[in-house]
Amino acid sequence: MSRELDAKVAEGPMGWVRWESERGVRPDEWCEPQGVTKGLTGIAKCYVHDFQPSTSIADAWLVVEKMTKDGEWPCVHVSPGERETENGDYENHRWRCHIEKQDGTAVVRFADTAPEAICLAALEASQGETS
Repeated sequence: MSRELDAKVAEGPMGWVRWESERGVRPDEWCEPQGVTKGLTGIAKCYVHDFQPSTSIADAWLVVEKMTKDGEWPCVHVSPGERETENGDYENHRWRCHIEKQDGTAVVRFADTAPEAICLAALEASQGETS
């Protein structure tokens, strides 16, 4: 699940595409779409070879920085937290990510790790769904 989640975050909130050369697609190298050219003669703005935002806080923070810098999410909170269930009980989760979007809506997602909570919230916020 982690690699699949990592790819969805790279392609979704980050807006990256996989680098492609005449040797084929490089599965672990991500680039901005406007920088991608086929072949080895073009210059592309490429990023980390092993982007793992669902398990690496450094990579997850790249997502937060990009979206706050772009003004899409003016406010992102990552904190330890628990969630109230429908019957009034609380589920213990180690981390929550609360994203306030520019349109005034919010997304909150919980997970056992901060990077995973960031990824889950980022995916939902970038897809336009709110909770």
